[in-house]
Parts: sequence; C-alpha cells; structure tokens
Amino acid sequence: MVTAQVMISRALHRMGCLAWLRDETFEFRGDKHRKLLEQLFDAYWAGKPVLRVTVTLAEAGFSDKTNSLSKAFSGRDDWQKFIRQSEGNCWIEV
Repeated sequence: MVTAQVMISRALHRMGCLAWLRDETFEFRGDKHRKLLEQLFDAYWAGKPVLRVTVTLAEAGFSDKTNSLSKAFSGRDDWQKFIRQSEGNCWIEV
C-alpha cells in the first residue's frame, strides 16, 4: 500500500506542501494546492485512490473555471509524474 518512495509533508508547511517521489522533491505553494494534494494522498493511503476531478478541485477551493488538473497546476507539468487522470477521475500513481 504505502511505499517509502512517496511521502507528503502537511505538518508545518501550511502555505503549501512537499511531495517526495524516489529522489525528487516537488514543492507546491499555496493553500489550494496543499488541500488538493492532501485529498489525493489521503485517498491513496486509505486504499481508495480514485477521486472525481471536479469534486476534488471544488473541495480544495478552486473556482468553477478551474475544471481540470492542468488548469489547477497551470504553468507546471511535474505533477504528472505522480498524479494521473482519466475520464474525469484523478489519483496518485507511483
């Protein structure tokens, strides 16, 4: 289930979060990204990794105009190294 290769820091990094995948560190700034990644990692660790994209974005605080992960992570593509999406669903994949 949970591997040592994937971790997320939520403790003291309130304005964003860090994700580690193998030998890479990904820093995501902002409360919305933190909330989005928390939902994805919580679902992953709970063994029910697949979430609806629009619901997850809304619960993270994104506006209705942000209706895709590409828009949520505008300007960067590194998130695609561990987040997958298909048919309106999204999940952590390592």
